[in-house]
Amino acid sequence: MAIENDPASVRKLRSKIKEETNIRVKQTDILRYELPVSPFFVVANIPYSITTPIFDKLLGASSPFMQRAVFLIERGAAKRFTTDPITDPRILTWRLGFEIRLVRTVPPDNFSPPPGVDSAVVTVCKKHNPEVPIRLRRKFMALASHALHDPWLPFAEAIRDVFTSPQVTRLAKELRIERNQPVCTLNERQWGMLFLSMIKHVEPHRWPKLRKS
Repeated sequence: MAIENDPASVRKLRSKIKEETNIRVKQTDILRYELPVSPFFVVANIPYSITTPIFDKLLGASSPFMQRAVFLIERGAAKRFTTDPITDPRILTWRLGFEIRLVRTVPPDNFSPPPGVDSAVVTVCKKHNPEVPIRLRRKFMALASHALHDPWLPFAEAIRDVFTSPQVTRLAKELRIERNQPVCTLNERQWGMLFLSMIKHVEPHRWPKLRKS
């Protein structure tokens, strides 16, 4: 299934595939397209201006069926999605469910016409044993959004509204971190442990709520 929103590009694509019967072309906005409800794979050179919304559609909690993907995206976005520390709760939530890797940079002269920025090939692979089950990912996003509202706050301060002081002390020991280190320096495994500890030991009325955008 080829998704393309531009009518001229659709005509060119249909002309190229001609009588091929294993390819279908759908002229639509990918952000409005209803994703498959069975496992699927994606190969795409996506519009740079809507890279983040497309990633959120494909890697977010509403899309449990994407298995693997290869994307050509703007290099700046590729760096944001793959480097540490993770300061964006949305990117953190993606990375709890998927391995996201920057494979290589693609210079502008590989395109016609050439863009004004470098591009990059990024691979995405669904984790077989994610730190947080997909059914709980929206609840995790709420915790991540709360804790990362100021990514450089000390760990203990960032989560003090959720966990009691003794719980924070125990968590720091279990996660092998310092109470005063920036909360954004936690890795994916530590975030998963933090979330599961909240689910197990914190009363639900203390759980952060995901704000409506």
